[in-house]
Amino acid sequence: VKTTQSRYGSPYLIAASAFGTFVVLCATIAILLIAKYRNTKTMIFAQPIFMAIICFGLLLVAAGGIMWAQEPTRERCTASLWLVTIGYSIELTAVLVKTAAINHLIRSSKKNKRVNVSRNKMLLKITSVVMIVASFLTAWTVVSPPEAREQRIFDQET
Repeated sequence: VKTTQSRYGSPYLIAASAFGTFVVLCATIAILLIAKYRNTKTMIFAQPIFMAIICFGLLLVAAGGIMWAQEPTRERCTASLWLVTIGYSIELTAVLVKTAAINHLIRSSKKNKRVNVSRNKMLLKITSVVMIVASFLTAWTVVSPPEAREQRIFDQET
């Protein structure tokens, strides 16, 4: 008779869940601190809205990672896929949009041009990308939803 051993109590998955929880907690604290100190000179220059968006994306990725370390169900698989994909989309798009705006400012300053950077246009770009990704995920979930599959490790025959 072969016996199976569930891997969901293993130390590395417990550590992964603990680390994911720690990251969610840190991202939440960072968002709260950004909100608290948003009117300080340093934070105004750093654009707190983008800092909060990046931290929120990180929070979603970490929450999805926590779900991946749990026993799989169809709902957990779908939720983790959505959380990680949307989280990365939010996080990376915000970084890329902000970096592109900084590059535009630097290039314009070399030509002695005056440039206005619209925060609303930057936020619209982020929202557009996230909506495209959400549309893709919706179609994917409807057409071919994730399935929960578990790989069991068999002990030696006893």
